[in-house]
Amino acid sequence: MIRHVVLFRFEDSFTPGIERRWRSGLDGLVGSVPGLRSLSVGRDVGGEARSWDCAIVADFDSLSDVAGYATHPLHTPLIALSAPHSRQIASVDFDLPTHRKDSTE
Repeated sequence: MIRHVVLFRFEDSFTPGIERRWRSGLDGLVGSVPGLRSLSVGRDVGGEARSWDCAIVADFDSLSDVAGYATHPLHTPLIALSAPHSRQIASVDFDLPTHRKDSTE
């Protein structure tokens, strides 16, 4: 399983109305994008100077599913909605073990 994490720093132009439309679109992706198992999105609650404004955490079956998501017709309009209002975007994809050992083992 692959965990895909995207961090955003938004411009002031990313209004609450735009954010609602963006989040609504993100909420509709699970079950519609092949290989996308889960997706959560949230605003930073820590308020640290080093914090980002918002994060998406999504789990995929494979790296090829992440690539398919990047160009999926339900995802690309969401990029078009958020990217012009993003000051900075960072992402990382990493292997997420499907079985974790108990910490007592």
